[in-house]
Amino acid sequence: MAGPMKTSHKLFFPNFKRAILCIDFWTRSCSKSTFLNGQGYLRFEGGLSCCHGNASATKSMDCSVSKQTDSKNETLDIKIRNQPISRHFPWTSVRRTFSTSVTLQKDVEKCSASSNNFVETTPGPNGPTLFECNSPQAAVRWWSAVFSERGVPEAEVSAEFIVAHALGLKQLHELTSPVLARSLTQVELDIINRLCTKRMQRIPVQYIVGDWDFRDLTLEVRPPVFIPRPETEMLVDLILGHYSEDSKLHFLEIGCGSGAISLSLLSELLLARVTAVDCSEQAVQLTMENADRLGLQDRLTVHCAAVTSQLPKCLQGKSSSFDAIISNPPYIPTQDMEGLQPEIKLYEDAIALCGGPDGMDLIKDILRNTHLLLKPEGFIWLETDSRHPEAIQTWLDTNPGMGVELVGTYQDYHDRPRFTQLRYKNQPSQL
Repeated sequence: MAGPMKTSHKLFFPNFKRAILCIDFWTRSCSKSTFLNGQGYLRFEGGLSCCHGNASATKSMDCSVSKQTDSKNETLDIKIRNQPISRHFPWTSVRRTFSTSVTLQKDVEKCSASSNNFVETTPGPNGPTLFECNSPQAAVRWWSAVFSERGVPEAEVSAEFIVAHALGLKQLHELTSPVLARSLTQVELDIINRLCTKRMQRIPVQYIVGDWDFRDLTLEVRPPVFIPRPETEMLVDLILGHYSEDSKLHFLEIGCGSGAISLSLLSELLLARVTAVDCSEQAVQLTMENADRLGLQDRLTVHCAAVTSQLPKCLQGKSSSFDAIISNPPYIPTQDMEGLQPEIKLYEDAIALCGGPDGMDLIKDILRNTHLLLKPEGFIWLETDSRHPEAIQTWLDTNPGMGVELVGTYQDYHDRPRFTQLRYKNQPSQL
């Protein structure tokens, strides 16, 4: 069965004002959840719990639940042992064996044991109601299950980030346990539902919340500008480990995206300057906005330009200007683009992803233009596909006149060769 199916009934028992049974039917877990009508709706799972008045304390009650089928109807029988409570009601839509729980609210008002008043409520079209998700924790559980059911990757993490964002936080762990159990307002739940509905469309969480942490910086992100990845933080670490903090350096970043690399370097190397280029006007604008917000704009120059076999005008006449070239270029081979996750394929700029037939189009252009940009003994730092370090060495062997040598390959978190360090040794003998 695709997606969650939720059915809610009001049930009436002797000595209890109201019992609300809410069934969450999932393909994987078939979990049954129960809600208490008190100060809002509180959720309990497992067993039969009783809450007196509006208190949140619960106690276990021994009960039995059975499903009965006759020629005309299916019914669910609930019996609480040692108490004069027994009830059955029509049961439809469920086609699997299940266990359930029920929460009853005791009240001074007595209700008729013969009442047959069943009132069904269903979730809104864009997510759960406050009846179903009245706390941050409940909202995370509900949407995590929905995401899992629909094949959305990192289901729980996605739900946690979105719920935290709706509450004005970066991550859910910033809330203390008592606050996590507090009631959501309708406005908060509406925001959560709206944002989680976007995630159902496979929009990346980073685009949904609008900012993302990269090292010690919080950067604004928006589609279709490339989202900075954790692996790229390792590239920054490698670069910072190679230079001293008081060095007067001038870096060139090719393909700056949101500005993650350039701004991280500027925030750590206080005497450094960066010139950054990107062929996307949206990326250039976002980099400048992030620089302004972080107070790093005075040491950053950004150009909208494409580096090809010919240098753009903004980089012409810059011979021996830069101490290092840094790039996380588009490196996915064309034939691999179709297999990308929807989050990447549908929303991120394909130009920032696709590197041509072998994934090395921009990498080769950078190497061809090295002699026009780098100081002698300057370095090139690249993040690439794990197949590329070997391919780069092969290409340099067949193009010995570039004056560039590969001096190091470094692994990412998954022990894959991901980062390449090259050095410009001398003027090229041929181009």
